[in-house]
Amino acid sequence: MHRNLKVVLLLIGILVSFVSRGQDFTRNNWYFTGNDQALIFGKDSAASATLSRGKISQNNVGEKVTATDPTSGDLIFYSDGINVYDATNAVMQNGDGILTDPNGIQALSTSPVPGAGNENLYYLFHKNAAGEIRYTVIDRSVQGNRADGPPAGEVINIGKNIASGITTRGNGMITIGSRDMMQFWLVSQNSVTGAIEIHRIPEPNGTFTMVDNLTLATPIEALHFSYHQLSGQIAIVPSNNSNIQVIRFTETVESIDFERRILNTFIPGETFGGSAGWSPGAIPIL
Repeated sequence: MHRNLKVVLLLIGILVSFVSRGQDFTRNNWYFTGNDQALIFGKDSAASATLSRGKISQNNVGEKVTATDPTSGDLIFYSDGINVYDATNAVMQNGDGILTDPNGIQALSTSPVPGAGNENLYYLFHKNAAGEIRYTVIDRSVQGNRADGPPAGEVINIGKNIASGITTRGNGMITIGSRDMMQFWLVSQNSVTGAIEIHRIPEPNGTFTMVDNLTLATPIEALHFSYHQLSGQIAIVPSNNSNIQVIRFTETVESIDFERRILNTFIPGETFGGSAGWSPGAIPIL
């Protein structure tokens, strides 16, 4: 699969986490790896997507993540797991030196910071070479690299590469939000036990609490997760010889349950290097 296409599909999986009721523009900005291009979608459903140039080329291995304002569709930041870039396509103030795995997949995800008074804060989650999930805090209200006009944001001084306490992680990671966007969870895989684990994302300085875990009957190494908010289904894309598996997250009780395997979704003898995503109007898998 062409690398740019893989990243497009991946971003569907990452950004669908934040779809809420009503009009939502969180998936309007798709930032590709390996070049200076981004695909910007119009806010009108009939509007054509435009190819925008000027972003920083990103050639490192692994995932890219983009945060977009759900109301305006404006870009907030993007990251390649090395730096955080703002909407001016410059390294955000204090946005360099993000700790990931330089020799592996830079697993990344992002979510708003929960809690009253934190509306301008975002978490960026990243996994380092030791398998620890760390996080960085972005404040979008700071003027940053823009002298005037809309704030460009910054990584807060005491909010970079903070240990979450979640260790021994595999490559798959995604954040999901409740339908009212008041609670958020981090989904990842324990690389020792193979269990899929869900941690509740806390307010600043809080504790990441594991609320449920699931050991799959057919073990897989999770490469990517993709969330379908309307049904609560999470597609788990493996990196080893196995079919995509689907689990369901029930946010009211914070639990995950196995649903099914999707047959014929891998080629025997080959490592599955792609990713998967739900379209906005996707019908849940039954």
